[in-house]
Amino acid sequence: MRRILGSTAIFLGWLCLPLSVLSGLVASQFMGLTHTEGALPPTTVFGFPRILFLWVMVGVALVASVPALAAMFATNPSRPLYMAGTALVVASLLLLLDQLGRAYSALLLPSAALFAGGG
Repeated sequence: MRRILGSTAIFLGWLCLPLSVLSGLVASQFMGLTHTEGALPPTTVFGFPRILFLWVMVGVALVASVPALAAMFATNPSRPLYMAGTALVVASLLLLLDQLGRAYSALLLPSAALFAGGG
């Protein structure tokens, strides 16, 4: 039973990563495509263009899926999952400092908790 709950937690933690990218797209009004008038949506995350940051987040989601997928079938997945969870917590706390970064980090914190819970 614990193995099934752990695998489910890992899968849900992984699922939060693409949802984080989607929430960043929504916060930036789909990179300004739907912007008509009023205040401009955020255009940078810590000085990096939002399109570059979006692709970095997509890359992080793909790279994080490899240890998460391996951990679902490992006999002892604790160590890689705790390391992935710690890295996600540090990244999401740093992203909280930026206006557009908050949209990305809102779903990274639950992802980190789920990875740690799955371990």
